[in-house]
Amino acid sequence: MEKIKLWVNDHEIEAASTDTVIEAAERVGITIPRLCSHPLLKPSGSCRLCAVEIEGYRGLPAACSTPVKPSMRVLTDTPRVLDFRREMLWSILLHHPRECLGCSRNGTCELQRLVETIGIAFPYPAPEVDRPPAQPAGRYFERDYSLCVSCGRCVRVCHEVRGAGAVVFRDMGGQQRVGTPLGLSLEEAGCQFCGACVDVCPVGALRETRQIPEDDFLELMQADCEKFGPILKDLFGKGLKRSWKRSNCPICTAGCSLSFETAPDGKILQVRPERSSSENRGQACVQGRFLLKHYLQRPDRLTKPLVLQHGEYRREEWGSVLDRLAAAFQACRPWEAAVLADARMSTEDLYLLQKFARTALKTGLVGCLSPAGCAATERFRGRLSKRCATDSDLNGLTRSACILSLGFNPPASQPVAGTILREAVLAGSKLVAAHPCSVSLSRYADIFLQYIPGTEAFLLAGIVRAVLDEMPEGANFSVQHPAIVDALKRDLEACNPEQAARVAGVLPESLFETARLLVSCKPLSILLGPAPAESAHACQWMDALTTLLRITGNGEESGGGIFPLYGHGNLRGASDLGMLSDLYEFSSPEREYDPTRFKDLKETLVTGGVKVLYITLQSMESRLYELLRPILDGIDLVVLHDLVSPITGGDFAPRPADVVLPMASVLENGGTFVYADGKTKDIAPVAQPPGEARSVQWVFQELAQRMKIPGFRFKNNGELAAEIRTHLGTATARQSYKPETAHPKPCCTVGKLRSDATCPEALLEWKPPPIPTSLDASGSGFPYVAVLKEDLGSYFLGPLLAEETKRTFHTSGEIEMNPSDAFSLGFHPGEVLRIASTEGEWEGRLAMNNFVASGTIAVSSRSHPLFSRLCRAEGRCVAVRVEKIG
Repeated sequence: MEKIKLWVNDHEIEAASTDTVIEAAERVGITIPRLCSHPLLKPSGSCRLCAVEIEGYRGLPAACSTPVKPSMRVLTDTPRVLDFRREMLWSILLHHPRECLGCSRNGTCELQRLVETIGIAFPYPAPEVDRPPAQPAGRYFERDYSLCVSCGRCVRVCHEVRGAGAVVFRDMGGQQRVGTPLGLSLEEAGCQFCGACVDVCPVGALRETRQIPEDDFLELMQADCEKFGPILKDLFGKGLKRSWKRSNCPICTAGCSLSFETAPDGKILQVRPERSSSENRGQACVQGRFLLKHYLQRPDRLTKPLVLQHGEYRREEWGSVLDRLAAAFQACRPWEAAVLADARMSTEDLYLLQKFARTALKTGLVGCLSPAGCAATERFRGRLSKRCATDSDLNGLTRSACILSLGFNPPASQPVAGTILREAVLAGSKLVAAHPCSVSLSRYADIFLQYIPGTEAFLLAGIVRAVLDEMPEGANFSVQHPAIVDALKRDLEACNPEQAARVAGVLPESLFETARLLVSCKPLSILLGPAPAESAHACQWMDALTTLLRITGNGEESGGGIFPLYGHGNLRGASDLGMLSDLYEFSSPEREYDPTRFKDLKETLVTGGVKVLYITLQSMESRLYELLRPILDGIDLVVLHDLVSPITGGDFAPRPADVVLPMASVLENGGTFVYADGKTKDIAPVAQPPGEARSVQWVFQELAQRMKIPGFRFKNNGELAAEIRTHLGTATARQSYKPETAHPKPCCTVGKLRSDATCPEALLEWKPPPIPTSLDASGSGFPYVAVLKEDLGSYFLGPLLAEETKRTFHTSGEIEMNPSDAFSLGFHPGEVLRIASTEGEWEGRLAMNNFVASGTIAVSSRSHPLFSRLCRAEGRCVAVRVEKIG
């Protein structure tokens, strides 16, 4: 980077040619006041508080937005500059309340620091208007716009970093004020409730909703004095002695670094993203930023072991419960016990769980809960070349010339990846976003393919065929492998771009435009969302993606490859330990056990082959135990080790667990996770487990001691880590585990996929799927495609989405259409419609849904179970016509 010299206040300094004046000055310790400037944002120069004098420049340019030039002379503290700054600060304070004592930012307010730095030599009157009450932003933060200084930070971070565009500047009463587009609610405007706007706000206009401990006195004061009560509560909270602890988030595979503010009693007061972290770079999601602390401190956390007696749970001591479990486990014959876990368990806990199952329970039925497609794609990823599988972090996206996003809704599955994607697009990367719903990516994608859910294989087949047609003469792949190109063209003849576009519900021109981008832009990165990975056809479209990477010459360049963006935090660690299979993941048993005895763990559980089931979960945003309802009947003893107690009442409650053990979460016990980028990170404990909650490691150590099973006592964590590395056959301390080393003969295979899938000849094994017969009627009286609303939900919804955002997707209608389609046909919300196909007719009330694609109709399976069965039989979509009744 070129260096230049300039003068600042008679000091000659050296700066990079890309620096601004304010950056160059700060590197040598010269501080220039500012309000609108922030390290995460592009300079705007709107507050004018960073004004300086520059020789040869007219007026007083803003230091934050003025680039440096050779021999430039800058003056930062002349009388003219200081007077101008005071005038600008006075105009801000003129409309700002003086109630600093009761403000949550008192002492940390940037406006207060500016007054101290710049100084006000003349009085200014206080505003004479009544302050409106603060507006709630969900249950997460508040918006007190009477304190807003119009710096624009919240607007810019929402647009530039998050890509949501939920807040804008609006003309209100002749003044520019912060608000939502058209005055919509935050959730309707597309807010992710990530808290990025709260983190960059310089004053108390945006503040987190605080949960301060209250006593009777404070409650009486708040009841008697609406204004004095909150002030006293805030002062009481500030008087607490607090400390900050740093750890990593266990919720998803992004591995965000977070800072936890804790009270003297160990309670987590608030969570902030680490700005210095290279993974999340000062960003977080609603789950990690606001809800993680509530999950750990929820009132229904388990604190003592519970035993089911006569239909009711009774508390018992750990000793008696462990004695009972040890006796039950010792009474099991080989393969009569099974162990299920959650991918939010640490690698140490998962390894000990696996070891206990093999050595103590004599079973190979042990693994992690996750959908079938995730396991298949994880094994597929493990067989790709290292660069194509993308073991590097997501920051490599900024080096990608083109990015293909498939079924990825950032706020729902990995919001931090969405911020990096947004940065790459703003830096010039081309984005092709393919998704069945109109998600936030569609607003800034170069090409948006809104396809019918479940048609990924056809969509990719059409793109591959279009790439072959658009491939220039003399392209490397066509020259080196002409026979393979000819074979692919023959196989794709029936699935040409026109046919594929018709099945997928997109325009053929869009497929050709996509193909031209993929051919001309290298390297190519592919982002995979959870819904396609969970589908039954995951192997087909993964084969298509591999073919696409190979024929375009991608996958081996820095910044290119496949990025899976789904799963719980330690899904990669569970995969490295060999605990993934088609539905409920289980590892290969020891050689003395027959691995063919039980082909599928779910089938074994349902048919009664398992007598004892031990389940270890870290239920946070949902109760995972409830998902196991179909497989629990017929098991003699069910042991649940979880954070919260399961629901036991109601028609939809699962079979109660016989023994419920309180779990100490990974943020209370510590451990290591292997995140999506392949890096192993320590999760430091930040809180104390409630009551008698215990970790998996402690429970298995106690059980092993009672069962007289050696090998479960370790002097320290380093000894356990060394055993894990030995078990996986690695020689390095970084634990970039290789599943093929630890498990040379995996239990399951992925279709016909060979271990040499990256070889060109392996591409011949991929065959495009046949065109479904359910769409043959389209264009002949059946112009619309009907899909299940629940299928759309699996793409739009996700574990990281705020509840407020989820509510915008759900409507009260039984039949849902895009407003453009409905109004063009003269339909209105609440009217009764009839949809008809060659297989039948269905009726229901209409509701508008902006997330439904034009030309598509969403039908609720709860209202129309027969339609649901038809969709399942016909491949998830049916050609229909629609008409109004009456």
